[in-house]
Amino acid sequence: MANMAMKSASFFALIAFAVFVFSSITTPVEGLCSRSSQTWSWTCVKSGSCNNQCKTWERALGGACDSGACKCTYKKCSAPKLCEKRSKSWKGGCRTKTKECDKHCKTKENAWHGACHSSGFLSTKCYCYFKSC
Repeated sequence: MANMAMKSASFFALIAFAVFVFSSITTPVEGLCSRSSQTWSWTCVKSGSCNNQCKTWERALGGACDSGACKCTYKKCSAPKLCEKRSKSWKGGCRTKTKECDKHCKTKENAWHGACHSSGFLSTKCYCYFKSC
């Protein structure tokens, strides 16, 4: 009788463990959309940086690196895209001056933000992002 009780207890413990494991597996949230960042211009290797950029510059829920690209996650797939235009008033290259480009676009061109992007072999330019074109 004790052997039977032990087998029953073991069986129920196994069932409880299986229920716990399967209930903790996350499933994708319905309605979420992921797409490449519009403002990330280099190879993505740090998901934390991608996440921060997606949240602060693109108003996404978050972001992560995926095969070298920064992918942002939105509540809906119909999240508005930003309008990208080359800065009309930025002078010179922009290789290491993304913060200055961002400030310049916000203050001089009334853009939502700015970023440096490659515009050819070894050439970078300041691009401004607007909520609409």
